Amino acid sequence: MAASKNDETVLDSIFSPLLPLGDSSQSPPQTENEINEEITVECKKAKELETLGVEKAEEGDFDGALECFNEACEICPLRSSCFNNRAQLWRLKVNLFENDGRICNTMMEVIDDPR
Repeated sequence: MAASKNDETVLDSIFSPLLPLGDSSQSPPQTENEINEEITVECKKAKELETLGVEKAEEGDFDGALECFNEACEICPLRSSCFNNRAQLWRLKVNLFENDGRICNTMMEVIDDPR
């Protein structure tokens, strides 16, 4: 059942209270990355590198994945997911390192005494 114009106006006033009454916000929904970044050639390249980095990480090539994420962060620093994926990769590397029973004493000292 399609919503009437009146229903759409009420919903707009609820979900977009800062719009003047009667103004419709019929723009398509956007993802967080689309809102926070410009769609440029650099950002598209960063997205491709990010996807490649995820694939490499899934295959176990952590160094290759890190290179992809680092390059993506340099190319498009406004793309927060590049930084998030890089941080997740570091977290994964630390977890694998700990699970092997070879915890680095220096790292543990830094965590205990961050200064």
